[in-house]
Amino acid sequence: MLRILAVDASTRAISETFQLPYDTTKALDKAEQDTFRPWNIDLHPSRRVLGVQSRQKIRLLNIDKSHPSYQQTSGFVDVASHPGTDPDPTKNKFADVKADSSKAEEDRGIVFRPDGKYFFVSAHSDKSLYVYKIDVATDTTLNWPLPVTFVKRFGLAAAEEGTSDTEHDKFTDMIAGNDGYLYLSIKDKKNIIRFPIYPSSFTSDWTFEEIIKPTVDKTVNSVWTSKDGKYIYILDNEYRVAQFRSHPLGKIGYATLYSDDKMRDFKLSHDSKYLMVTDIKNATNKGGLRIKQINEINFASNPTIA
Repeated sequence: MLRILAVDASTRAISETFQLPYDTTKALDKAEQDTFRPWNIDLHPSRRVLGVQSRQKIRLLNIDKSHPSYQQTSGFVDVASHPGTDPDPTKNKFADVKADSSKAEEDRGIVFRPDGKYFFVSAHSDKSLYVYKIDVATDTTLNWPLPVTFVKRFGLAAAEEGTSDTEHDKFTDMIAGNDGYLYLSIKDKKNIIRFPIYPSSFTSDWTFEEIIKPTVDKTVNSVWTSKDGKYIYILDNEYRVAQFRSHPLGKIGYATLYSDDKMRDFKLSHDSKYLMVTDIKNATNKGGLRIKQINEINFASNPTIA
């Protein structure tokens, strides 16, 4: 079965299971299931809706227990198809979905804006970023299925609205920062870009800033911001974490974190006092989660061992 699971954070037990449609005539590891696989998800700020990025479609899952569509077939709906123009529809893709779930970390991208009025989707096949408007009432019963409207396609190719440093078809991370910016990590590039997430218009003069070579010579992996929006943290594809000031944008430095293997992902604690990093080592008693206090990391000295 293809499922989305809700896990209780305190007990780490599965609290809800949402069954998704799939091809019942084929095994789950077959390519025929790729169109059904939920590749990336994001929780709407109302906590009543889950956004799902699939290969060719964007879908919404109703997780509002008070709504009659909850846990019903009608509670999982398509709201957008990739608008590509390739004659072969399988080549018009939001994500390069494969049965190998480890590939998901190489092709991420669906994020709701913190006010819940828009969402952003990175697109694999046409090297672009899509903006959609969504109407989720927060004080009434959900108007299901929710109205979704296409707003903008931003072409990241150098021949369109991007540069040679943004032209790529996979994105390793995308977040809505606490500083008012949308951040996009571009796979195999030494570059993070950020867009203002509350512009006066998405269709006129909406553009990005680049953070090129944040750790000097390594390609980027993930990005995060502090709770107060003052600082940006960037993890490269090996062992380094860089720290930047957000307003005005400026580099403080980077630190090298000790690890037995390359870093996979990272986050800040809710109070922004701890940096939590996972690596990919899977040997006995190796790898897993590593935690470091931010005030113990000397970012200003390049490089330093944290």
